[in-house]
Amino acid sequence: MRQGMSRYLGVHSEYQAEMIDYQYGYNAVSIKYRFSAKGKIADGSDFSYSKFALDVLELENGKVSVIRRYSE
Repeated sequence: MRQGMSRYLGVHSEYQAEMIDYQYGYNAVSIKYRFSAKGKIADGSDFSYSKFALDVLELENGKVSVIRRYSE
């Protein structure tokens, strides 16, 4: 592991996700969900965040060709 990467890895103490809705069609799948996380940064301070996100998976020949993420 590269020096300094441990700041970003393993700092989350809690993660929660909830799927709100999904839709699918001939060449796309969309998934709308809410996620939140809590943790502690290496300097000792706490952090938390919560977001809504929409992922759109574009399909080509039965395989995912593009993943687009939109979040608030």
